Amino acid sequence: MIAILQSIAPGWCCEIAELRKKIEVRKTRPRRELPIKVYMYCTIGPHFWRTTKPRDAFYPEGWPCPANGSIFGEYTLRRVGDFQVFENGTVQNWNYEDLQQSGLTYDEIAAYIGRGKKGYAWHIEDLAIYDRPKTIRDMHFTNTTTIPARSIILPPQSWCYVEVPDEH
Repeated sequence: MIAILQSIAPGWCCEIAELRKKIEVRKTRPRRELPIKVYMYCTIGPHFWRTTKPRDAFYPEGWPCPANGSIFGEYTLRRVGDFQVFENGTVQNWNYEDLQQSGLTYDEIAAYIGRGKKGYAWHIEDLAIYDRPKTIRDMHFTNTTTIPARSIILPPQSWCYVEVPDEH
């Protein structure tokens, strides 16, 4: 089965796990037919790049995120919306509800995507958080975006397609 392995900063992982974040904002979108399963990898360390939220907003119970450096869950990607960030920083095709579900402000979206660029809203559906996080090696993924295809031992910078063995 072809799926996606997506890297997510620890603060956002907690927001997703606690159902406060239901949209992942990305600079690219999958070119495969939807729906597609997405495995979420929690990156290591406190990554708060271009966010105005204080650390306590992400980690009210303390530090670190228990899923750092592991795959903490999965979701089904059935819908990807697109939006445009104009040179003046305004965002077109992005409604207030989507903004709330992304956990970002318009300024944060413009800073991340870039002015004059297109962005994508990955809608998180059928979320499943694992009781125990898994390592990338536990999952036995094969990266199907590399030629030749090879086993994944390191997480992707943003996301990549993976071949998932039948036992998962």
